[in-house]
Amino acid sequence: EFKPDHIVVINGKIYSDLELSSVLSFHCRKEALVTLVVIPFEAGSSFNPVRVGVNGRVLGFGPQGPGKPYTFTGIQMMKHQVLGEIPSGKSDLVKDVYPTLIEKQQRVLAYVSSNLWYECSTPWRYLQGSLLLRSKRATELTLQKEQPAECGLIAGTGCSIGIGSQVRDTILWEGVEIGKNCRVSNAIICSGVRIPD
Repeated sequence: EFKPDHIVVINGKIYSDLELSSVLSFHCRKEALVTLVVIPFEAGSSFNPVRVGVNGRVLGFGPQGPGKPYTFTGIQMMKHQVLGEIPSGKSDLVKDVYPTLIEKQQRVLAYVSSNLWYECSTPWRYLQGSLLLRSKRATELTLQKEQPAECGLIAGTGCSIGIGSQVRDTILWEGVEIGKNCRVSNAIICSGVRIPD
């Protein structure tokens, strides 16, 4: 059960199929002040790693330092009292709050997840992440012996594609009209756009 003393913060630029109930259970059982959901760190990743000790405590952030590197997913749970640690004005929890809590020996813990996670902070990553999820859903439908919709196309309501047009690896927002004999690929087309024949 989620208690008023706990806050969930999720970055708005991610996809994840993580069940938050499992994180909440971990967070409460371990009596953490903050729980950061992390995934294994991939060599060459552009993300700033979270350093985690063998006991699951977050030791710090950055490519150097003690502990094993993980990637922070942007999903976190915290007790309400952490709000009092946030400085006034513009601030960043990872840069301005969590290092101070770690320095004070507060219980900042890592929950290691193996769930699907994708960060989509650029148009290209948004496109690729959306297509990845669409492909995963189509595979699930096939395994359930349902008829999947065409892969590589995500379309909002009220979209139309003219005869002879080929649209692949593309996201169409609401009310997009694509004329006849068009070739569209690797694109994000915003609501109300009309592409002529």
